[in-house]
Amino acid sequence: LRTEIPTTFKKQTLSRYETKVLDQTQDDFFDAIWGAAADKCTRGMAVLVILENEARVKLFQMFIKAKGKIMPSGQRPLELTDQTELADRQQRVLMSTEYKAMTLVTRPYGRGTDFVCHDFQTKKFGGVHLIITFYPHDDSENRQLEGRTCRQDDQGSSQKIIWTEDLKHLGSDKPDFKPPDQNWDKFLEERREVFLTSNFEKMQDDQTEYMKKHNLTVEACNKMRETRNLANASPEDWMFIAKKFSEASVLPLEMQKTQAQGPKCVEICFVMDCTGSMSASILACQSTVIQIAENVQQHIDVQGRIRMSFIAYRDYSNDPNIYDSPGKVDVCNFTDDVKLLKDFVKRQNASGGGDGPEDICGGLREAMALDWEGQSRHLFLIADAPCHGSKYHDQSDTYPGGDPTGNVLEDQFVHLINVQNINCMFLKLGNATDKMMQVINQHCKDKKSNEVQSIAINEGGTALAQNLQKVVTDTVVKHVKTHFR
Repeated sequence: LRTEIPTTFKKQTLSRYETKVLDQTQDDFFDAIWGAAADKCTRGMAVLVILENEARVKLFQMFIKAKGKIMPSGQRPLELTDQTELADRQQRVLMSTEYKAMTLVTRPYGRGTDFVCHDFQTKKFGGVHLIITFYPHDDSENRQLEGRTCRQDDQGSSQKIIWTEDLKHLGSDKPDFKPPDQNWDKFLEERREVFLTSNFEKMQDDQTEYMKKHNLTVEACNKMRETRNLANASPEDWMFIAKKFSEASVLPLEMQKTQAQGPKCVEICFVMDCTGSMSASILACQSTVIQIAENVQQHIDVQGRIRMSFIAYRDYSNDPNIYDSPGKVDVCNFTDDVKLLKDFVKRQNASGGGDGPEDICGGLREAMALDWEGQSRHLFLIADAPCHGSKYHDQSDTYPGGDPTGNVLEDQFVHLINVQNINCMFLKLGNATDKMMQVINQHCKDKKSNEVQSIAINEGGTALAQNLQKVVTDTVVKHVKTHFR
């Protein structure tokens, strides 16, 4: 059930531009977005570029920097994401509608933030222009997104620029994915309707199956209640109860097939120390992510996607408000585009890290916030240094009391394992982290959680890449074959 409050954009006619769907590289996709946004800024409008998630925002910012793109105002685009400090968010919302401003906005903010334009010059030159870079889930979300402009009788305009890689659920990987009349809006709407209808019918079928099993369970429980004392139940009563419970426990045929074949989605997240001492490990990960995905696909029958993520953490300076370049933990959210992930890893520079310990807690914090959805989930922490806190090591530490933001490493691992059902493994380089792992696993025992397995991958160069590839592939394959057969 959806309820909607009508937005104000209908008071003005929203100018909608033709939807563009690009079957090109990610850089071409980003270049098209930048070109459209820069054009509107040059004309005097404010531009909101609405991107799928924070990972896409970061990749777009990297593209802007790598290509030397410069806004008409000479400023870098603003960002409005969950990473934006609470104290800064309202100010960013106000600044985003200023004359020639460009703001990169994540999907949640594109649906629910009130971007009211108070800038006379912006209104004079056409108001706020939206660039939506993904296809909305449904008409409701589309109306919410478009409602960010044409507010309070102001002018405004909107367009969609979409990458085919983001439309695979609508069949963009099939040869017939092209509108016969070049009308992408109509074509995508029809494809989405088929997709949503199929999902709805599947949900109805599942509900029907589970109601049957619920009713069988109710029958068995009612019979047990009738007998009151099971010790006095007749053999016929026992047979009836056992039969009903047995029938209720059998999975529907389609679910039996799915379980027999394997998980619909396998997820692999790398959380890596990317400070100065880790350059060889970054290169090893960069060179093996594609091979890891291919190996996993080859060894197990994954009935869907292999999604991979990469989180690069570094460290705080002597001031906990200042973080090593690029200024915060760098995240590539889950993607099934392995080239995209490889490009993200390739952009990582081994830098920072003044004292011995590093910001492992920050890396795990971002891992906990990823959009985990797979049935087989794996996190690989790769590090040569412990986290902050004197109880984890015997080194000099700028923050001997522990993580300066208040996170507790062992609690984070227990949450990942017990609450988020993630298989966690530590791939260590050297022995500086041994004391830390003892603390973590003792806490896991105390909380009746699975321990974090630790494996040394100390060799450098090609051997390091081979070790990384073998450990990750073997771990994932073993987990899937154990739990989905």
